[in-house]
Amino acid sequence: MSTRRSELTRQAARLFAAKGYDATSVDDIAKAAGIATGAFYRFFRSKRQLLLVLMNELLQRLEDVDLRPQGDLRDFLLRIFSTDLEYFGVIRAWQEGFDLVLRLGHLWEDANHEGTKTRSGARPLMQPDSPTVLIRK
Repeated sequence: MSTRRSELTRQAARLFAAKGYDATSVDDIAKAAGIATGAFYRFFRSKRQLLLVLMNELLQRLEDVDLRPQGDLRDFLLRIFSTDLEYFGVIRAWQEGFDLVLRLGHLWEDANHEGTKTRSGARPLMQPDSPTVLIRK
């Protein structure tokens, strides 16, 4: 992985931990990594793709953790939880994203009940297995 890409992922994880996923912009990540915002898109298509890369890294790290007790309990626990602490921002960002998906799913269900409109007065245009597009009446 290139040095710039590594720095982007490192800074994104740090910012996600400090500010959360929604409050962290691509511009924030790029500035923290010391690159122009446009250069971010040479490495990632979106902030969401960056989050998926970070989640993949976390899952790889967790897969590599040796869960067989070795040495004393304190060292064992430190070894296991060090990955969690290092990727805390990634876990926080993933939770925020998952919560958003659940909220959107509930909005979709509410909007599809016969005679029900969303708060904005919009009605669904597409089917549930398609991207949701709302139009105003």
